[in-house]
Formats: sequence, structure tokens, C-alpha cells
Amino acid sequence: MKDIGRDCSSCGRYNHLDFSQYASFVFEPGNSGGMVLLPPERLVNFLAGNVRAAGGLLVVNEVTTGFGRTGKWFGFQHYGFLNSVTGAPDFIALGKGLGNGYPISAVLARESLAVAAEKTGFRYVQSHIDDPMGCRIAREVVSVMAKGNWVLKGSEMGEYLRSRLADIAAGNKYIKEIRGRGMMNVVMLESGVSAGAIFKGLLERGYFCGYSEQLSFIHLYAPLIISREDVDGFCSAFEQVLDIRDGS
Repeated sequence: MKDIGRDCSSCGRYNHLDFSQYASFVFEPGNSGGMVLLPPERLVNFLAGNVRAAGGLLVVNEVTTGFGRTGKWFGFQHYGFLNSVTGAPDFIALGKGLGNGYPISAVLARESLAVAAEKTGFRYVQSHIDDPMGCRIAREVVSVMAKGNWVLKGSEMGEYLRSRLADIAAGNKYIKEIRGRGMMNVVMLESGVSAGAIFKGLLERGYFCGYSEQLSFIHLYAPLIISREDVDGFCSAFEQVLDIRDGS
């Protein structure tokens, strides 16, 4: 879901909907194809609440936003209704961070729904099904993350990264916007600035990141284990690249 507004001024346009006609509300908490567009909380809670009240299911896609990427274990935890006991999602799709590089995905389901699905004889087949190794790795990944408190550490480093980027933006005319949560961040560049050239300059200095030339952004999804020294080094290199473009 893309960001439709910072508040819920747009909620009214959905009041005419018959929510009983919708089987589920499917929600991705902010990755938005790498653009880090964060859906406003009031709008998400409005839609989720109405679908749930009408008997629909809440489905959350945490394949990218799960396991600490947004500064919480799951991205939906930034949203009050979905973070409450009674409003918790019915299904949560997991992947990527679950295996820490090992290919595995999973679905968390409300117990009553899991039992109901099992009784129907429903079967699902995909490449990594019935993989004992993957399950063992996933359990170890979750254990290591919990014991090391990596979700909180990633959240703190994300705040530090955005503060350093804001300092750079304050003295630079090429940065349009900085947005993010936890270690899910993006730097939007002004029109006419080559994201590819910025990427190349960073790569030459030893820093690899994502970018989109078409959408003019630098994509920063650093690992949760990143240190302040790593952030300082990256920001120094980023500032150098921008200064070179400015002719400094």
C-alpha cells in the first residue's frame, strides 16, 4: 500500500465502501517496492478495523519488513490496531530475514484458521517445503536475534543513520527527502541528480547500496549488526560523493 497522506484526511473517501464484500485486508508495512512509503497509522487502522468488523481477515506481508527491518520484530507493530491483542493479524507471511540468507519462507496463522485449513485437506507445494534444515536454521536465527537484542540495536542505529543523513541534507541541495524506520531507509534525490552516479561513487569508496535511476533514490537497507563506525564511514563517503558533484 502506498502512502496516501500523513493523516487520515483521506479516510472519508472509503466510507461508502461495503466492507462485507471484502474477504481480507492485505497489508505491507512500508517497503513499497523499496521506496519506503509508510502508510499513515490512522488510515491503516481505519481499513483494518472495518474489514475485521465485517468479518474479513487481516493478512500482513512481512517478507521484507519482518525480523527487525523496521525497528520492531514486525512492521505491523507500528500500527495500533494491528498491534493489539484482539486486532492481531490472522496471517503473517515471512521470508528473507527468517533464514538470514538461507532460502526459507513461512506463514504464521491464527490457530483456529490453521486448524480449519488442515481439516479441509488443503495442500501447498513450493520449492522449499518440508525442509528440516531450513526449519532448524530459522529457529537458530530467531534465537540469536532475541539473545543479542538485535532488533533494538538495529532500531537505534537506524535513528542514528537518519540523524547523520539529516545533517548532510541540511547543507546540501541534492537531497530531497530522507525517510525510513529502523534499518529500512531511503534517500530521495532531487530531480536531475543521477542515483547511478551516486551509487558508483559510493561503491568506489567501499560502500554498496541499492538505487533507482528512474525514481531517483538511494536505497539503504543495512544489516542490523551495523555499528556507529560503519554509519559514520558511510556518511562521510556519501558526503564526499555529493561534494564532488557540487564541485567542492
